[in-house]
Amino acid sequence: MRKYIFIFGLFLAFGLKGFCQQDPQYSQYMFNGLLINPAYAGSRELVSMTLLDRIQWVGIQGAPKTATFSIHGPTKGEKNAFGASLYYDKLGITSQIAGHAVYAYRMQLGAATLSLGLQGGVMNHANRWSEAVTTDPDGGTPLQNQSAILPLVGTGAYLYSHRFYAGLAVPNFIPNKYENPNTVAGTVAAKQKVHVFATSGMVIPLGENVEFKPSYVLKYTENAPLELDLNVSFLMHKQLWIGASYRTKDAMVVILEYIFKNEFRIGYAFDYTLTKLGNYNSGSHEIMLGLDMGWDKSRIKTPRYF
Repeated sequence: MRKYIFIFGLFLAFGLKGFCQQDPQYSQYMFNGLLINPAYAGSRELVSMTLLDRIQWVGIQGAPKTATFSIHGPTKGEKNAFGASLYYDKLGITSQIAGHAVYAYRMQLGAATLSLGLQGGVMNHANRWSEAVTTDPDGGTPLQNQSAILPLVGTGAYLYSHRFYAGLAVPNFIPNKYENPNTVAGTVAAKQKVHVFATSGMVIPLGENVEFKPSYVLKYTENAPLELDLNVSFLMHKQLWIGASYRTKDAMVVILEYIFKNEFRIGYAFDYTLTKLGNYNSGSHEIMLGLDMGWDKSRIKTPRYF
């Protein structure tokens, strides 16, 4: 059944065009699912922490920069899981700092677990209009900077076993509105769109020391084309992940992750831009550090594929 879920999602994804995304973008989504789905909380069955830093389109002034931190784990009874995440995202004169508290309720379905998650938090959205470069030779009227505290509420579902997962999430379904103080009072400059993420992946043994993991994330935003991020990775000797991704009409990605004693993880991703924007940048870089901790050492000895 899990194979059909995975394959059906791929047919749906390839039948639709994709291009852009409004929320922060991550190449190593398959190693840090809490960033896009609150139901991922506790799924590693340990207290798991992840730190990620991304520099996009190196060489372009004002290009996106993102930093994230997440922590999550199950309670002693294991039906409940809790977590928290923070992220900082900057694009040009716009910056966002957001934090979430996460809760997930998990139920056993045979060999699989179904997790239902909820997250809530706040975002500080700021536009430093005073830093904007204008074409007015005299500088024009000084522009006012903008800052607003906005609520965030999201939900998700996550079905997983030791070698398979599938998820669906809406990280925030509140359509917050932004007003530009440099225009007529009450004028809405922009509105936050709802984002939907569908994910799936599986692990297939190819031998004693090699395992194959295909995965994907399909991203939907209102009034924007869909985007598919398709990844294939190989786990060598249960320590080294080597993979590549294709992001529709955007980039090719190379991903490496090394696991130390099933506890500490370090990952790196390089994005090569496929669009004309590639003529003006030298690619994107993403570094990830992860740590899994638990009282039960037998769980740490078990490799975590997702």
